[in-house]
Amino acid sequence: MTKTILVLAANPKNTSPLRLDEEVREIDNGLQRSHRRDDFILRQKWATRPVDVRRAMLDFKPNIVHFCGHGSGKEGIAFEDEMGQAKLVNSEVLAGFFELFADKVECVVLNACYSHEQAEAIANYIPYVIGMKQEIGDTAAIEFAVAFYDALGAGRSIEFAYKLACNAIQWAGMSENLTPILKSKSSRLNKGKSSEENLIQLSLTPKLPFLLLLDVSGSMNGEPIHLLNLDLQSFINDLKSDSFTTERVDLALITFGSYASTIRDFASIYNFHLPKLEASGSTAMGEAIELGLNLIEQRKGEYKSQGIAYYKPIVLLITDGSPTDSWQTSVNRLHKESSLRKLQFIAVGLEGADMNILARISPPEFPPVSLKNLRFSKMFNWISSSVNSASRQNMKEQIMLPPPNNFEVDL
Repeated sequence: MTKTILVLAANPKNTSPLRLDEEVREIDNGLQRSHRRDDFILRQKWATRPVDVRRAMLDFKPNIVHFCGHGSGKEGIAFEDEMGQAKLVNSEVLAGFFELFADKVECVVLNACYSHEQAEAIANYIPYVIGMKQEIGDTAAIEFAVAFYDALGAGRSIEFAYKLACNAIQWAGMSENLTPILKSKSSRLNKGKSSEENLIQLSLTPKLPFLLLLDVSGSMNGEPIHLLNLDLQSFINDLKSDSFTTERVDLALITFGSYASTIRDFASIYNFHLPKLEASGSTAMGEAIELGLNLIEQRKGEYKSQGIAYYKPIVLLITDGSPTDSWQTSVNRLHKESSLRKLQFIAVGLEGADMNILARISPPEFPPVSLKNLRFSKMFNWISSSVNSASRQNMKEQIMLPPPNNFEVDL
């Protein structure tokens, strides 16, 4: 799925000059050299006024918004007025603005000094926001931005890209690596509680990681991808309607066409925003499985580092074809993880899927399921009720989804 990055640059006449052109040029060069360059569209707006921001958001519908320029702490971010002078926009205005675009935007990067307060406010509505907690120099800001988009261009998650970008500042011999701050909406806790209370809450709330691996290759174009979009949104809404599930289930989404892409890293159901899926390309299923296993390991590491208990992850793969890439190595790893009871894998084949290949991909203990007539709704109802049930089980019990009855044959 193609993602649009909107760069908003502003260096008002009455502010110190910044090397914004170099920052944007290097971001563009990094994306162009990445093997997933076709997955990104870079849009740019310069000498940006508030009206330019509004029009650009409406015209381009970006997934990632990157601001580079000046920040003034509580006073806000410096855009330009009609005369090219600084026009500060505060946290309340920015947060209210991005709330209106929360259905599309997944990440906002405020590459400006003292922008952490604006990042904090925007993170009430956008899954990932990056701000600067103090002044950051031109060179460090450029190093951060270039490494961040290099990682995204390589198919890595936003959280990984942030960590790599901070590390890039260190590699450049600068001590500003702690200046960028990532605000993750999925990890935000109740503001009224102390840090000790929040740690207790985290420790007492076990998590159930649920990963979707969805085929968006060219053969899914038309009715299949249309119905998948509709019923997948209903599935997420069903999960959100159950308060217990909302508290415990973390959902992630990886799609695979010509390449596998992490569309949404693990986030709580409540904060999960589903983008519109579009179909094109071949079927990089092996790459998707490998990327998914890495994502799960990363999430489990985060749980462990925070002292959070978790259930065995569930992985749901949906496809209407067979892999067009090398898949044996990834599948060997999948089978090993499954045999060690580290995850539960479910493969669902639509009409046109090679069920013999899916049987080889699926662990022996979890044979693939065949779905007829694109009736996603019944399948998702089964998954939803199963996940709701699984998230209520005792941590010491072995999580096993109930059998799908006969939905695989009579839809």
